[in-house]
Amino acid sequence: MNSSGIGASSVDVWQVALDSLQSPALRPEFTLEEVPAPQRLAPHSIALAVEAVDGDDEELAVGRLLFCMTQKVKRLGMAHSA
Repeated sequence: MNSSGIGASSVDVWQVALDSLQSPALRPEFTLEEVPAPQRLAPHSIALAVEAVDGDDEELAVGRLLFCMTQKVKRLGMAHSA
């Protein structure tokens, strides 16, 4: 894939997105781990569990992020009317 992303396939873009999740810079109170993704929802998906704790390791918040890629890519454009 070139740096501008022009001509990149959706699979290339997906792989770049996955690679960027491998070692994210997180604040010390956050932990991030990959958890099983719902494969029936989308075969190309990744699920992450995030936990926030305070200085005493008390849980403050828990969340999950789900990223999915579909094979169909829609392009948005504007139609010009005369």
